[in-house]
Amino acid sequence: LSRVDAIGAERIEIRCDSLNERSVIVARRAGYILEGTLRNNYDTPDKNALRDTMVFSMLRVEYLKHKHPTEMENNQKMPSIEKPIMLDFPDS
Repeated sequence: LSRVDAIGAERIEIRCDSLNERSVIVARRAGYILEGTLRNNYDTPDKNALRDTMVFSMLRVEYLKHKHPTEMENNQKMPSIEKPIMLDFPDS
């Protein structure tokens, strides 16, 4: 998340297969919030079934609160970008 400042992101999103326990643990340990689960929205690699996708996110204000508390206190706004950045990690 150190690039959040550099790119001016307002939101970072992680999507992972609900059965991928390692990815779920990483997202939670990093402080991401579970927003919801998209049910049966993506084919499994063998194309024989559908998987559920968990959607986690962290907002700029949450990132700054944990990583840059003095900046939050000073209420400094960093420039933002117009389009959200989405990361979708393939399951392997």
